[in-house]
This record gives sequence, C-alpha cells and structure tokens, in this order.
Amino acid sequence: MSSVSTDEVSWEPFQQLKIAGTSLLGVIKDGMFLSKDGILFFEMHDPKKCITVSLNNEKYKKIIFEVQDKEFAAKIIRDALSNMG
Repeated sequence: MSSVSTDEVSWEPFQQLKIAGTSLLGVIKDGMFLSKDGILFFEMHDPKKCITVSLNNEKYKKIIFEVQDKEFAAKIIRDALSNMG
C-alpha cells in the first residue's frame, strides 16, 4: 500500500468507465471502474465519508469506501501499516 487519503471523492461523471457494478450519480457508486490510473473499486454513497486506499502491485490501483469516521479509520490503517514494517 502506498497511501491512505481522507480527501473528498468526486462524483464527476465520465471520470471512470464502469466495468462491473452500480452507479447512480449522487446516490451510489459500487463496483469496479476503469480510470486513467487503472482499475478502481468503489463502495460509496456519501463521498464526504470516504477514504481512498492507494495500492502498489495489486489488481486495484485504489479502493474507495465509505466509513462512519474517516479520520479514525485512516489512522487505524496507517498505524497498522507502520507496525508491519
């Protein structure tokens, strides 16, 4: 893993091509999407509550998912990563 971000995720249409999943602008974005960066996986309903995990050498370049407290969730992931290495 290379990074964890708590930046708000954009709902902008046509930024990714849906490969498999569901997408209804402003309501839900779940599944695999192809972007200029590679394959992304989304599970989000509220982009303000999402964290983005960027990966190295994996099928997905980024995993974007919704959590209740994104700062706390990001801290847990960062702490776990720092304890691994």
